[in-house]
Parts: sequence; C-alpha cells; structure tokens
Amino acid sequence: MKYLFVVLLISAFLWTSCKSKEIIHYTPETFEGEIISFGNRGGFAGSETRYTILSNGQIFKSHRRDSREIERLDEKTVKQLFQNLNNLGLMDEEIDNPGNLSMFMDYSNGDKTKKWLWGGQSKNPSENLKMYARMLWRLAKEQEKALQ
Repeated sequence: MKYLFVVLLISAFLWTSCKSKEIIHYTPETFEGEIISFGNRGGFAGSETRYTILSNGQIFKSHRRDSREIERLDEKTVKQLFQNLNNLGLMDEEIDNPGNLSMFMDYSNGDKTKKWLWGGQSKNPSENLKMYARMLWRLAKEQEKALQ
C-alpha cells in the first residue's frame, strides 16, 4: 500500500511539473502592463505603420486597417528593452517635432505615459533615441521574418 501511495505521489508531482505554462494572449488595448509602440507616419498617403511591444513579449504590427500579432520576444530581451528606456535617459528626453514623414515612439504603463515624435527640421532627437528606435525596428523586423 505504501508503494502505491509513493507511486501515485510521484506521478502527481511529475504530471504537475511537466504541465506547460499557459500563455495568455492580450491585445494592446486589453494589456495592463508596460507597452512600447513605435513606427512612422505621414508622407503623401498619410499612412502609419506601428509596432507595439507588450512587456509579456507579444508584438503587434498595424498598418492601415490591418493589425496582427507577430512572433513573441523572449523574456530576457523584453526586460532589457524596458530597462534601456531609463538606462539611456530616454524617459527624460523631450521631443515633439513632427515632419512630413515622422518617426514616433510611445511608452505607457497604467497612467504613466511618454511620447516622442521627430522628423521635422528644427530639432533632432538624441543619438540614444535614434539608436534605440533603430534597435526596436530591427527586432520587430526579425520577429516578423521568423513568421514567414
């Protein structure tokens, strides 16, 4: 009887430890954690391309009326992305300088929001902001390519 109890106990432990984590899928509108959105807008057609990264690793791409989820980022990369906003001093940077074709980046976490907009001729963004935006674009494009 003791043997049966031990086998059942071990089986129950193995069953619960091997069970995969349930991945919850959100949308940018329903997610309540940290969010970074970035992209470009304007030009002759006045269109916008927007990528949105949620702190759970989900990435979305929106262009015109099409919006879809692309490949998820790993936890370590996402954590570093959000830490770099502060590490690079971007949360203290102010830029609101739209142009004909503008780049933008938005951050939100509950009631806390921050917006950056650049593309006009009168004020250039910092090198850190340009580097961070290029890195976000590269990551998003890599994840998008992974789906194909």
